[in-house]
Amino acid sequence: MTNNSNELMDALFEHVPCTISVITSDLKYLEVNKKLQETFHQKKGDMLGNNLGAFTKESEFITFARDLFKSNEDTLI
Repeated sequence: MTNNSNELMDALFEHVPCTISVITSDLKYLEVNKKLQETFHQKKGDMLGNNLGAFTKESEFITFARDLFKSNEDTLI
């Protein structure tokens, strides 16, 4: 990616009106966007390294993420 492409991706990641996170295969936050921080009333530094689900009780999403990482499939339905 070029510098302009990286800047565009960074801007989109931070400013889209939906929550976005990058997580490891063991479901720990590597990166979180501003909307996710606002949703959980947390600072980025307080979220990074925590397990997915540390700030919510939405078990259906956590189960989906666990199943996705256990699977050899690209997507789960």
